Amino acid sequence: MTGIGTVIPGFAGLSVRIPGQEWKFLLRRADFMADQSFGALHNVPVSAHRVAGYLPNWAKLDWVRIPENIITRAESQAHDLPYQVNVMGSFRGSLVHGEVVDAFLRFMAHSKS
Repeated sequence: MTGIGTVIPGFAGLSVRIPGQEWKFLLRRADFMADQSFGALHNVPVSAHRVAGYLPNWAKLDWVRIPENIITRAESQAHDLPYQVNVMGSFRGSLVHGEVVDAFLRFMAHSKS
């Protein structure tokens, strides 16, 4: 399973959507600084193995639920310093917070194979 990466201007983050799924995630530095390595991931397939290079402790992350707002829904956030990851459901989707986190963890499980 792979996603498609979109780099946020200034290399401030990497948004990854999974084709056919009701969720996506945003990877960025926790200090909000640019990360030049994101540039190579713009508009290309992004594997779980690649994401695990940024989040080596992905299976043990402590997730914090973000309250619903006008920008995102079913969003949760975790830190694996120096990075932070936000997972979020689509506005028209039916997934709730726990389901979005579970979907991300299932995606990341592919990094072990």
